[in-house]
Amino acid sequence: MDNLLKFSGFNISSSGSTVDTLILLYPKLINLACLYIFNMFAVISPSAFGKLKEILGSNKNYKFVITTLGVSFAIKSGIDIDSALDRGVIVRAFSHKPPKVGNLPQYESEAIMVAFELNALLIAEDKDVINKAKELGVNAIPIEELLASS
Repeated sequence: MDNLLKFSGFNISSSGSTVDTLILLYPKLINLACLYIFNMFAVISPSAFGKLKEILGSNKNYKFVITTLGVSFAIKSGIDIDSALDRGVIVRAFSHKPPKVGNLPQYESEAIMVAFELNALLIAEDKDVINKAKELGVNAIPIEELLASS
């Protein structure tokens, strides 16, 4: 991946922000499927917001995502997510009205469904969230496992 791509006269490194650069230069040439090839997404469950700084500092290989209902939860709970947003965490909603997953709160259900939709890793602290996500085929891990692997 250290090679440089010659793309219409531009030298673009194939590591780092290649996809972002290509999208800015040639947005019609890049479709959403390409984003999944170049990026690994990790959805941060609201149950994990207490350790947001540790999560963001743990692994640079992920594009981190939080959900719209997660943002609402953070605001209502007085959790500061501004630094995460400043660091480029993506805020995304589920493409439909998120279904309620088991007896989990709606904001946790949305995190599971967004992870499912993006085929992303779900990072959570609540064991019920992890178990429900795994029942739906979502790759979910506790925060400790993520931090131990970095």
